[in-house]
Amino acid sequence: MNEAKRNAVALNAAMHMAQTLWDLKTIQNRLTAGLEVALGEVGFTADQFQVIAAIAKLGSPTMGEISQDVNMANASLSRIVDSLEDRALAYRLPNPGDRRRISVNLSDMGEAKLDQVLDAISTWQSTASAVISNDLADELRATAINIELAEG
Repeated sequence: MNEAKRNAVALNAAMHMAQTLWDLKTIQNRLTAGLEVALGEVGFTADQFQVIAAIAKLGSPTMGEISQDVNMANASLSRIVDSLEDRALAYRLPNPGDRRRISVNLSDMGEAKLDQVLDAISTWQSTASAVISNDLADELRATAINIELAEG
């Protein structure tokens, strides 16, 4: 293969990968916008949902455990937990196993709000499933995890 053909093949491969990335970005933007609208209707942001869902999933986690679960900087996480506390959706208590550590818990209002948020997300998810199937979403998530692992 001559150099011009090799360059054309390399250019086509690069353009194909770039177009795939642009398409994925478009899909992400549209799905994220829909999710933000659904969450906004119940007075929540995507970050608040991530945090409240992590608290519910982990059951009285420490701030460090939440930070690790949602991959969020401590300062951002503190602001979000503060806002949840201000709305009486969560509260902090000393960890029973180590009183130097603070655990975050959902209040009864927080659990009720989480149910409301999950209902809103369920409606959005029905619409989103027309764009991206659960199987494809699982494949994309697995790919994202593999990329994270490869980057160290």
